[in-house]
Amino acid sequence: MKTIFPYGVWPSAISAELVARASPAIDQPSFDCHPDRATHADQPIYWLQSQPENNGRNTVFCRQSDGAVNDLLPSQFSVRSRVHEYGGACYLVVGGTLYFVAAHDQRIYRHQLESDANSAPEALTPDDQGYRFADLHYDHRYRRLLCIGEQHNALDTNPEPRNFIAAIPLTAPYGVQTLVNGADFYAYPRISPDGGQLCWISWNHPAMPWDGTELGLADVNEDGTVSEPRLVAGAPEESIFQPRWSKTGVLYFVSDRSNWWNLYRIEADGSTTSICPMAAEFATPLWTLGMSTYSLMDDGSIACAFSQNGQWHLGLIDGHCGKLHIQKAPFTEITGLCSNGYALCFVGASPESGNQLVLWDFASAQIKALAPTNNESDAKLDTAWYSKPQALTFATAGGHHSHAFYYPPCNPNYQGPADAKPPLIVVCHGGPTGATSSALNLKLQFWTSRGF
Repeated sequence: MKTIFPYGVWPSAISAELVARASPAIDQPSFDCHPDRATHADQPIYWLQSQPENNGRNTVFCRQSDGAVNDLLPSQFSVRSRVHEYGGACYLVVGGTLYFVAAHDQRIYRHQLESDANSAPEALTPDDQGYRFADLHYDHRYRRLLCIGEQHNALDTNPEPRNFIAAIPLTAPYGVQTLVNGADFYAYPRISPDGGQLCWISWNHPAMPWDGTELGLADVNEDGTVSEPRLVAGAPEESIFQPRWSKTGVLYFVSDRSNWWNLYRIEADGSTTSICPMAAEFATPLWTLGMSTYSLMDDGSIACAFSQNGQWHLGLIDGHCGKLHIQKAPFTEITGLCSNGYALCFVGASPESGNQLVLWDFASAQIKALAPTNNESDAKLDTAWYSKPQALTFATAGGHHSHAFYYPPCNPNYQGPADAKPPLIVVCHGGPTGATSSALNLKLQFWTSRGF
């Protein structure tokens, strides 16, 4: 039986020390992207993880099929891109070789994973020309990396850095080749399965990528250059997100042309088909490069994450009829979807757990968290201490609506007097696209467990 005690002063097991404890963050899960890779759920999984105890170093980890987890880089290397300042998609594993952007000089390095863990990675890009790189993608036809390049030239009178789509050869002579330029910003350079076409999105000042972007497409010539660039989707008031090629060479993308970010594909005759239209968001504002909310499976289905009323859901779309099957999973925040064609990996979180690496094995139909990855999950507190968010919708100006999560006071040992009301704390985000998360947040639970 709970003890009656005034709101706001309940004794709590969630201490300030626990809240302030440094927590590692995980991001960008991936599989080996070589076209001849094995395609099964036991394939190694890679991800980027921060190390607060090591001056915030970011490194690439690998989880083998037997559950063994290893840091893949020498301790003096930290992985981070500063393209557009926020970076993103700053590493790639191809055929057992790790390519990554080093935080200290923004160069792309190559590291053979079969070599000694302390062997020195090899730089592939120059160190004296102001380059930065992000959104790495492998071009199997020409054995090169495609990426977003950004060049900062201290001698240039233009205060804006130059953005472009770059090709980085993986064999000598090394260098940086410009494939596409002219726009202020670029993202998602993706090569078709046959190596014959390159797609990307671009946008210009003053637009942000959630305002208006363009989906470009070009032919890849025999010498690796591109020609015949053309606009296939997008407009000043249409936001395009995450173009992606299917195994059979069909181009998919997300667009908000219906006022909702929904999935589309481009047919052989150039027409565009809407896939699973619904009042939900299948994308998120592109603050960091390489963000992924859907992945194309080898059987033609589309594994996806979508948001409704502030909560994310995991789904599988039939690629032929467009029917959505919502998957039962305990996660209300889902990011970083990637697949090897037969299995899906993502970062999942819920009101009772922080970010976890999650694997969806299509062969066994199992969705399981592989390991807790931060101190929110490692706190070992009984979930009775956690206040569960309740989704609210409320009217705003101009006949619109907005959404919020309400966290009621929650403590397994105490409750407030019947004739009293708890003190209220309102938390909001000042940014243009910021949305609150329903994932476990001990900073919130610190207050709710005390009767707020």
